[in-house]
Amino acid sequence: MALFSFVGLLWTTVVLSRQRKLEQQSMYAEMNRKYYESMEQQHFEIRRMRHDMANHLQTLSVLPEKEKEEYIRNLLDNTTAIRNLHYCGDSTVNAVLTVKATAMEELGIRFSYKIDIPTELLWSKTDICTLFANALDNAIEACRQLPGEMRLITLESRMQKGMFVLSVKNPIAKDAMLIQDKKQKGLFVTTKADEKNHGIGLKSMEEVVRQKDGKMELQVWDGKFELFLYFYI
Repeated sequence: MALFSFVGLLWTTVVLSRQRKLEQQSMYAEMNRKYYESMEQQHFEIRRMRHDMANHLQTLSVLPEKEKEEYIRNLLDNTTAIRNLHYCGDSTVNAVLTVKATAMEELGIRFSYKIDIPTELLWSKTDICTLFANALDNAIEACRQLPGEMRLITLESRMQKGMFVLSVKNPIAKDAMLIQDKKQKGLFVTTKADEKNHGIGLKSMEEVVRQKDGKMELQVWDGKFELFLYFYI
């Protein structure tokens, strides 16, 4: 009788654990889907602004000289900087980088990038968005805490020895550190003043890395943070 009770308890524990894991995976998938839809909407808004700008320029070309100055002033009051939409051959990466580069410019963050997306990378749009967008979100948040002259984000993606490698590098605050979060089962970079908000987006990235049998490395050294993602293609 005791053996049956033990087996029953063990089975229940396994089933519940499996159910919780599936629910968590479903939750992250839904979060990533909504995040991608939001990114697509922002990308659409930027494309719309570019289209509107062409119309504004046509209007300016025929306005009387005395009215042009006021028209231009109104445009500057109601528009934000519009970045180049083409960073690489992948439309999803272009959408993400357009949105994030616009945010960086508004925050005075310099952005250096070198991007190569292999044709063999047949991933879903949501997975690509999750990796690129969250990696840049973390870097942007770190740069927000720094003086303007220190704000720099470097993004690289490339094929290397049969692997697709994505890396993001940015400076961090002097008191930042790499810690092990036992509750979330992951590594995060945080400062003493920002412990509640550390690791934003890293959990979603870890889920994609796990699904694709990839590897994530986080490094903190000499006032810099580096994120590396490796995937065999």
